[in-house]
Amino acid sequence: MNGTRPLWLLVAAALLGLWLYTDFGLLPTPYDLVLEPEREIPAPGSGTAFSVGDGVWMTARHVVNHCDGIGLVKNRRMVGIVDRVVHHETADLSLLFSHFSARPLPVAPPKQDPQRHERAFLIGYPAGAPGQFLAAQVEYREIERQGLPDGGFPVIVWAEQPAPPAGADYSGMSGGPVIDQNGFAVGVLVGSDNALGRIVATVPASLRDMTDSQAWNRGGAPVPNPLSADPADTGARLREENRVVEVYCHVERR
Repeated sequence: MNGTRPLWLLVAAALLGLWLYTDFGLLPTPYDLVLEPEREIPAPGSGTAFSVGDGVWMTARHVVNHCDGIGLVKNRRMVGIVDRVVHHETADLSLLFSHFSARPLPVAPPKQDPQRHERAFLIGYPAGAPGQFLAAQVEYREIERQGLPDGGFPVIVWAEQPAPPAGADYSGMSGGPVIDQNGFAVGVLVGSDNALGRIVATVPASLRDMTDSQAWNRGGAPVPNPLSADPADTGARLREENRVVEVYCHVERR
């Protein structure tokens, strides 16, 4: 019996280490995330967009699909009209081109991709109202969406921190940026599971597919201290600077 004591001590130490290292609230969920399909029948709606260049805005593809007109909105007032839309080949992403410009958010370089449990700042217009919060990275995974050419694309799942109250509504967050601790955009919000407080965002590589080597991509300035500052203050500043705006999808009556 005495000979097994070192083994038991080793097992106990391992379990203690696992308990200290693991945030069980951030463990991957045992189900397949399937997002809502893109609109096949034109219907009005709203989401979020953020500046990535001179008159160029990034959003989620499903926010601006099948729109007769797309407007950029601030404080319930139209500030810009979208002249052209370019979709990502596989991911749920779109670029919007407009005469309305703002200082861009820089996209994170390849060596700066989010790591396990790393925190980030998320911002958008949940339920049509300004909103922002911090979240922790849960996992990388593939996600399916009807209406995309290949049916799926890689995403990062984030968990709101602290956990949201019951009935949290993330609708309208789609298209908003995920901003890392260095102030760079590392994802675009494309879906959620309200019951678990999970938010789904594209991977940084998908953003770089659409921004790298583009003449209008001038880098922009990182967001100062997005994790150490008060989230409400950071959100208010980004909106006041027009770096994050609401997007409205207009559909004419048939």
